Amino acid sequence: MRPARVLRRLLLPTLLAGGLAVTGAVVLTGGRSGPSGGRLVEAVIGEVRRTSPLSTLTTEAEGDVVALVFAGLMRPGPDGTPEADLAESWEVTPDGLTYTFHLRPGLTWHDGVALTASDVAFTIAQVQAGDFSGPPAMSAAWAGVRVFVADPRTVLFHLVEPSAEFLSRASIGLVPGHVADQMAGRGFDIPAFERKPVGAGPYRVRSIEDGRVRLERFERYAQGRPQIGRIELRLARDASEQARLLADRKADSALLGETPAEGEARVATRGNLRATLLTRSAFTLLYFNLHLSPLDDEATRRALAAALDRPALVDTAGRGLPGATPFVPGTWAEMPATDVAADPDAMLEGAGWQMERDGLRRKDGRVLAVEIATNDDPTRRALANAIAQQWARHGVLAEVTALPAGVLVQERLRRGAYQAALYGWDAGLDPDPYPGWHTTQAGGTGANMAGFQDREADLLMEAARTTLDTRERRDLYALFAARFTGQAASAVLYYPQRPYVLPERLRGLVPGVLFTPGSRFRDVHLWRLE
Repeated sequence: MRPARVLRRLLLPTLLAGGLAVTGAVVLTGGRSGPSGGRLVEAVIGEVRRTSPLSTLTTEAEGDVVALVFAGLMRPGPDGTPEADLAESWEVTPDGLTYTFHLRPGLTWHDGVALTASDVAFTIAQVQAGDFSGPPAMSAAWAGVRVFVADPRTVLFHLVEPSAEFLSRASIGLVPGHVADQMAGRGFDIPAFERKPVGAGPYRVRSIEDGRVRLERFERYAQGRPQIGRIELRLARDASEQARLLADRKADSALLGETPAEGEARVATRGNLRATLLTRSAFTLLYFNLHLSPLDDEATRRALAAALDRPALVDTAGRGLPGATPFVPGTWAEMPATDVAADPDAMLEGAGWQMERDGLRRKDGRVLAVEIATNDDPTRRALANAIAQQWARHGVLAEVTALPAGVLVQERLRRGAYQAALYGWDAGLDPDPYPGWHTTQAGGTGANMAGFQDREADLLMEAARTTLDTRERRDLYALFAARFTGQAASAVLYYPQRPYVLPERLRGLVPGVLFTPGSRFRDVHLWRLE
């Protein structure tokens, strides 16, 4: 099949669904192309003001710079399995409390200064500082961890308790200690470093000016010399400008948004592109309030979950895979799909809800009515209305309420003042469901918005987050997923996807899960232009 037809088949069916999220595009221009050269010009939406891995980043463009410029001891593989990056090897003590990392020999920063274990300790010290200005979640992740430098190539971490996801945590981008005396502030959220960041990743910054970030390959990158010589990020104002770059052949690649954008039809007419769908490490779900009628009844929840046509909901939302469990397909924790035939009408009748002549179900004279709350976003409103229509076919009276996101979270979800709520969950690098579903995380302070409380599920999550055996961990999560779906704790609707449109002559991309948009550059050093 011709490339244009492939792209058209991927993009055109969803063109009418609405606006475009922040995206990126690539144009191959100038220089010499081939297995060890060329220039990649990528248009990304948003400004670039912060370029430190310890800063709170606000645009995808900033995240892309960080992904290209910085490196950590570890890095996530395509399925999220931690792989060595700047580290050559590591050991863990039998109690799971002490990790020893050995750095690769001959590591240097972009400015030529040697990278040592002291830089690792320096980075963690910034995150643990009382006046750290970066993401609170990053600070919390490293709280209580003690760092010891044994020699220039050996660093030890001592944990408060065993942590199955510590190797994922060790993918934090490292920053150089030798430039600390040139600036003030924490988190490197300061102009001097942000305009000329110094990292150890595959590309180093030449300049950030005139709406462009110019990067050149770092010859001494730990994973090997990058094949493409230069990368330039052009900062587009919005999705329309990005789409024009593609359509007008000023760009040849783009990470498109979850919802199709205006202008994609013109992109699909080009014949030198190919597209691959990348699944985000996230899912959209319908929270059930397990402590408020009528969803406090398990049989009713199970019936309502069975009444959801997830493939149809994906079509409404834009792009994605039908949902099932809180474990994203393509990750190491992916659960095999289980198709269970269910009759929602029979299940509702079994739960005591009888269909009456007006087309509504009642129990003890009470109508089966559910409010669906969601954030005031066009895609979410459309999705909530689609759910209401699906339920209506089974005699459920559903009403949609769209609220500002802050109001939805703070006044409805955290207070348990809702019946059903449509929202999203970012699973991150590690699939640990503990924050969203453990009993201790319910009640307003944690993220267990549904109020799910199940002692057996708690024990499974507790065991999974302390074992270092990935196979055992996957087995524990399979048991947890059975408890989750069996009780209809909530309904995972779909896993969002984003198309990565690429030029035919770009080689070396290994598709993987998008833990962040910048993770598409996971193996950028292997990319080449033919």
